[in-house]
Parts: sequence; structure tokens; C-alpha cells
Amino acid sequence: MGKALIIAEKPSVAGDIAKALGGFRKHDDFYESDKYVLSSAVGHLLELYVSEEFEVKRGKWSFANLPVIPPHFDLRPIDKSESRLKLLLKLIKRPDVDKLIRPGGGADFPLPGAIFEGQAAYQAPLAAVHDARRHPGRV
Repeated sequence: MGKALIIAEKPSVAGDIAKALGGFRKHDDFYESDKYVLSSAVGHLLELYVSEEFEVKRGKWSFANLPVIPPHFDLRPIDKSESRLKLLLKLIKRPDVDKLIRPGGGADFPLPGAIFEGQAAYQAPLAAVHDARRHPGRV
């Protein structure tokens, strides 16, 4: 049986989860135990962008051309958090990781599985747990 990767919303939440579950060893940017690999995002990791082929041309415009809504948006890494995204993608691709757990997951922290599936071709099942800070006994 492999390990579950827990991706917390931010580093302080990852620390809280590590304390609540116990048995973690701290590495540079993640924790690890016999059952879990635990890391976090640091705010938003990806942003929406519109492909150049759908970019609105600058210049004269009219209300007749509005609204300008592209048929789809793409995702790209945010420059300031790209190193954290690379770390999480590396952890997801570890051969011993077979499950992804997202604590909490309110409106501020969208489902990482959907995002990472596109970025990492991640195929493991997705599980959800309660936020360890609010419900430490239920994790």
C-alpha cells in the first residue's frame, strides 16, 4: 500500500495537520510519515489566461462586439509560486503516492485534483478530509 499525499492550503495548515496526525519527519518543503506525504500550496499556484488567438484586439471597439468571452481558458503557473507548483507536481508523481487528500477545500482552495490532473497527468483517486484545525479528531 502506498502513501497519501495531503496538500494543505498553506504552510501553517500543513504544520497543524502534521501536529494533529503525529509521526511526521520534516523535510525542506514537506513532511513525511509512514502513511502520508504532506505539503501545501502558498496561495494560488495557477492562473487563468486566454490564448492569444482569442485575445481581444486593442483599439476601437463598440458595444456590438461585447461581451468578448473566449470559448475556453487555459491555466498557467503564477511566476511567484511556480517553484511550489513544481514541488507539488514532483510529490504527486512519486511512485509511492497513490492517493491525493485535500483538507478543507472551501471556496478559497479549489479542488487541487482537477487542477493537477491537467498539469501532471495525475491518475490516483482523490479523497477529501475535514480541516485538521477545525476537527482534529476527525482527520
